[in-house]
Amino acid sequence: MTKELIYKYFNNTCSPEEYEMVNTYLKGNDITLFHEYMDEVASHSTNETTIDQEESLALLKVIHQKIETEEVIKHISKEIESDSDIIKINANQNPGAKRTFWSFPLRIAASIIVLFTIGGVYAVWKKQEDKATPTLAIWTTMGNPSINVKKLVMPDGTNIWLNAYSSLAYKKSEYNLVKREVRISGEAFFDVVHNVEKPFVVRSGNLSTTVLGTAFNVEAYKTAKDISIILVRGRVKVQAENQEKFLVPGQILKYGTDNRYMDVKSIETKDVNAWIDGKLVFNDIPLADAFKKMAQQYNITIIAPEAKKLNNKRLTGVFERQRPEDLLRKILFIYGFDYDKKGGKFIIKI
Repeated sequence: MTKELIYKYFNNTCSPEEYEMVNTYLKGNDITLFHEYMDEVASHSTNETTIDQEESLALLKVIHQKIETEEVIKHISKEIESDSDIIKINANQNPGAKRTFWSFPLRIAASIIVLFTIGGVYAVWKKQEDKATPTLAIWTTMGNPSINVKKLVMPDGTNIWLNAYSSLAYKKSEYNLVKREVRISGEAFFDVVHNVEKPFVVRSGNLSTTVLGTAFNVEAYKTAKDISIILVRGRVKVQAENQEKFLVPGQILKYGTDNRYMDVKSIETKDVNAWIDGKLVFNDIPLADAFKKMAQQYNITIIAPEAKKLNNKRLTGVFERQRPEDLLRKILFIYGFDYDKKGGKFIIKI
């Protein structure tokens, strides 16, 4: 056993054989490497340089519980999801994931329970260290690993459309019982059922969007410079650190992931969710982000060698889905640019 293999295990990059090997090791008696790895995690995650043996063993207990849970799920998960693009989620039903999303049964189980990396487990445990037993937050996650739009129906009747390669997570044990809270990575359109007693909260990066009942679009790709929220109907409150903004229909909020600044302005909302019908929508985004979004939508590589020259250029528009060559040519024509295609990669010529 090596620390490198333990690192791969907690970062979900192990092969099935390696995963089983580490599982066996963690359930054994000689776990010296695990304790050493935990010390390294602690030095990066907290102000401490090491954690004591008792703390490390408490965390190991949490990991053992995770392993046992996975083993149970592997035995009972025979059918994951039908081929329908609409998934209805209710209190007695676990949403599944397309078989193509994960390559082996353990990862199918991981799509049902979002498992923290060891750094995440340690952070959660440190917050709960005054309690007798450390706990591991359990989330249900829905991913859309395809270019098609995926529609979700939540237990409260709220409709959510996930754009290509986007994902949504929520706590099944709390949703619509204690509160209504979801996390979004990528792009999603929400049509929220009204409930004064349980506001609907969407977390995307550092942003928290709170609504009672409304329709709005959230775009929060991890590689993008901006997070955007567009309100179509109702009223929402957006918070980030010490900032707070209220939106009314027809407004877009932009939050810079670098400068952490909120900016609100008016926008035409007619085509905000046109991507639900298969179109590509760019809502006043940096041109560099538009290239990233297009590359993700088409699963291609777009390179801009002189990216700094794109800093002040933004794109707004709705495009029918077409060949990537044709779409890229149309977008570049607006700015007087061109591209070369080499080895399957699109190289922007500025």
